[in-house]
Parts: sequence; C-alpha cells; structure tokens
Amino acid sequence: MELVKSVMVESAIQELRDDGATLSASRISAATGVHRKDVSKLLAAKPLKHREKNLVSRVIGQWQADRRFCSAPGKARALGVEGKRSEFAQLVSTVSADLNPYTVLYEMERLDLVSRHGAVIKLTKGLFLPRGDIKQSFALLGRDVEDLCEAVQENVFNNPAVPNHHIQTEYDNIPLERVPQIKQWLFNEGAKWHRKLRSYLSQLDRDLTPAQSTGPGRARVVLGSFSRIEDVSLALKRERR
Repeated sequence: MELVKSVMVESAIQELRDDGATLSASRISAATGVHRKDVSKLLAAKPLKHREKNLVSRVIGQWQADRRFCSAPGKARALGVEGKRSEFAQLVSTVSADLNPYTVLYEMERLDLVSRHGAVIKLTKGLFLPRGDIKQSFALLGRDVEDLCEAVQENVFNNPAVPNHHIQTEYDNIPLERVPQIKQWLFNEGAKWHRKLRSYLSQLDRDLTPAQSTGPGRARVVLGSFSRIEDVSLALKRERR
C-alpha cells in the first residue's frame, strides 16, 4: 500500500508541476486522496540522489547473487514488496541502510527493470544502462576512466606479479551487414560474463558471505567492459581521394 501511495503522490507532483501549480501537502492530498500526514511523510523522504543511482546496479547484482533472494544460482526470484520488512526492503538494506526501498523500487519501475504482480515484483532486466540520462552516463564514464587510469598506472609503475586486466580486441574489416548480429552477441556475452563474475565475487564478499571475514582490511574489486563499433568506410574513402 505504501508503494501505491508513493506512486500516486509522485504522479500528482508531476502533474501539478506541469500545470505550474504550487506544491503543497494539502493540494497533493486533495488530488490523490492520500492523507495529508502520509503525503508529508512521503515528501520528507529523501529522493534517490544522482550520485546514488548507480546503487540500482548493485541492488540488481545483489538480487542475482545473494542466495537469500535467488531461486537458483544467478537467478533472481520474485520478492514481496509490501511493508518496511518486506523481502525487497531487506534486499535494499544489504546494499545500503540509507536507501529508502520504496524510492529505489519507484526508480526501478520507472526504468522498466522490474514488473509488479500484486504484492510481488520480478526482475525483468539483469543490467542497468543509464540511457537518456546524460549526467548519470557521464558520471559512470568518469568512474570508469578513473579506474582504468589507476589500473594502467599500477601495471606500469608497480610491476605487480599479476597485472590488472587490460586487454583490447580489434578487427577493422567486418562487413557492415554483420554489425547488428555482432552488437547483440557482444551484449549477450558481456552480460553473461558479468553474471559469472558477480557469482564468483559474491562468494568472497563479507556482506554476502560473512564466513569469509577471516582477517583485517578491505578491498574493492571492479571490472568494467565496453564495446564500440565504428563505420570506417567513409574515412577510408576520404583517404583514397
């Protein structure tokens, strides 16, 4: 019920803003039928901040890796969403105790990452791609570039016994008609690899497997990947002129 109220309030806020009306708990209450006290409580809840949106990816990864929320290894099961102690609320709390589970759920529904069936939700997409969100996309780019630079720097200057993973594969004479097929293959295989990686790391992460806590210190492990397909035909034509 709380989620329903939250969605109604969010919709009313958007409509009032579109109409240029002044926002107030009383006006939103009148538009939705939600009690003014509940409206005030929802308005006071912190929204999902821009810098926290990447936590949606962590929630998805946790959902797929944590055995408490899986029907099989790597397969997220349907979760109950009603109440502060719902299964979904427990899932979100394993990622961050500061996140409002209803706010996270609203964001995941907005991004079509989950489908709702009564009081239960199912994960419909195993990956979160911030399409159309310029700020979020470039924030992700910034983090990726920083990690890549650090990885290369460590390989060059620290000369580790086992270097950081930094590999690129490139072919430059692929028929253009094969591009859609290749894009789909790269996307599917990349997603499969990351699911495998999450399954492996989740067995070593203290939050997911407390028995792994055998010593001091804490490490962050990140593996980023990307693909790009460029049409070089025009550039080659210009070079031949």
